[in-house]
Amino acid sequence: MQQMKHFVLTLLLCVPYILMAQENKPFGLQYSVGASRFERPSVMEYFNIDTAKKKEGLFSDLKLLFSFDSRNSVLLNQQARMFGFRFGLEMFNRYRVGLGWYGLRGFVDLPQEIRPNDVLLQSLKFAYTTLFLEYVIYEDFKWEAVASLPFGRGTGIIDTISTVHNVLGQRRAGDVSVLAPSVGGHYKLFYWLGVGSGVGYRFVIAPNRNVRQSLSAPFYVIKVKLFLGGIYKSLFKREQVEAEKAAWKEGRQQRKEQRQEKRQNKQQE
Repeated sequence: MQQMKHFVLTLLLCVPYILMAQENKPFGLQYSVGASRFERPSVMEYFNIDTAKKKEGLFSDLKLLFSFDSRNSVLLNQQARMFGFRFGLEMFNRYRVGLGWYGLRGFVDLPQEIRPNDVLLQSLKFAYTTLFLEYVIYEDFKWEAVASLPFGRGTGIIDTISTVHNVLGQRRAGDVSVLAPSVGGHYKLFYWLGVGSGVGYRFVIAPNRNVRQSLSAPFYVIKVKLFLGGIYKSLFKREQVEAEKAAWKEGRQQRKEQRQEKRQNKQQE
């Protein structure tokens, strides 16, 4: 609970940044060439935001996010799955921030601990909370690609069994820090249903060497996404869905024509 409070406080600290962005204050290191000098764009230009929407207020640019998540890994030659959920906010159709929780489904067998008069069989249980930051690399009517950077903290529990005395035991593995960058995306089969995948690597810092080595590993994600907002629009705002679809097809056709024009210009040269 204490770790969750820390992440909630971190999320609240992001609010002043959002408010600052809404006030159109300078930000960023990106420059554009002018007639005789460099000009730094405003926040609204930097994030590619239509300034006409600024008058609608802060909350018009925010979207609520909630999803279940499952991540698969091979830990110490054992198939393992992390199951969890995430919730947060999307800002300006590009940036996402929020909190999540993940837990190891089942346990992972650790190397045996050999003692002078005993041998201990060990298994690890693990769960952690996380703060995630995401950037939408690409998005259109059908496709989405996202880069994610979550950081979390949790605790591992090691169950032990004495093979000589047949005694069960349990001990904490100490505080565990997790950094799990990943990239992924999805494709919409329908406006309300999509399939996706992703890959990443889980970096773990822990005082226990066995825990650190067992949890630090690449992972992959295969997911089926259900878009609740897409279901609502499909049922009650069908004209908006059709308008988005038409705009996507028009943009795709324009890009195709531009590529053809570039090829023709190269051939003429």
